[in-house]
Amino acid sequence: MTSQKISQEIIFEKISVRPPYYRLGELTLQGGEVHAKIIPEQPLSNELGPIGAPEVGRHLAILGSCAVGLQNPSGQRSFYLADRAKMRRLRYGYPSQAGSAYLMCRGRGEMLDKRSAVAECVMGYENKDLFEIQVHYKVLSKSLFSKLFKEQKMDMRASPRPETESEEDKKQYIQMRSNPFLDDIALCDVAIANNTLTGTVEQIDPTLCKGHFPEYPALPVAILMQYFKKSLEPLVKHMLGRSDVVFYIKETTIEAEHLAFPGEAITIKAELQNTSGDDLPLSIMATARDGRCIGKASGILTVT
Repeated sequence: MTSQKISQEIIFEKISVRPPYYRLGELTLQGGEVHAKIIPEQPLSNELGPIGAPEVGRHLAILGSCAVGLQNPSGQRSFYLADRAKMRRLRYGYPSQAGSAYLMCRGRGEMLDKRSAVAECVMGYENKDLFEIQVHYKVLSKSLFSKLFKEQKMDMRASPRPETESEEDKKQYIQMRSNPFLDDIALCDVAIANNTLTGTVEQIDPTLCKGHFPEYPALPVAILMQYFKKSLEPLVKHMLGRSDVVFYIKETTIEAEHLAFPGEAITIKAELQNTSGDDLPLSIMATARDGRCIGKASGILTVT
């Protein structure tokens, strides 16, 4: 099968996500499918590896937008906002080296109409599929996105370093070039009652929006999912009465209803149903202070 390499220059003319949020390597087009490699980088904490569900969603949603972007008849750079996704873990055992090796991704996408698209993607290791996801996107042109969110404009693009720079310039440059997704995140004001946890993100850090999007930074759905996972970890430990819990997300449906921007505060409420087995139904919602639903998830958390 013929493989066509897709350079970053080409794909960045189609989509609006940039590094460090974009981390796909060796992007190619093979028989109508896009293929890429990734190395897991986000902290797993109590989640079973080799990669966490939030990071799977991150890379595969971006891969799906690449597949759609290459087919978009407009030929213009667009914003692909993932607003619904269904993800399922297909396999639970994996080689120990998989967590430090490339995971292989492949996917197909199509425009449904001028303003919507869908993609189906898979991630695996050594020809064994580990995860599958279906993602639906709202498709916005650059001009429409700019018009809708003009008040949120904040240029986070890193400019070339000047020949002479102050110490403050150096610190700013390092911050712009660093990858915030290597570090863990935490909720504040965590409270647990029975099978429910509430917590807050006091203020969305703009560095967590780097690359999503460079001129209009917004909290990525995958980072919202990471906050969701951070709500589940203490909750499942509390419910089971032990700290050595390891779990994985067996399946989940995610809905992203509104964008959240740097400086905003959000409240997260997570619930787990206590069952006699290892599969715990989950329900999570994130809301902004003005009452907007930022996103929600439902699914199954499985304790190993």
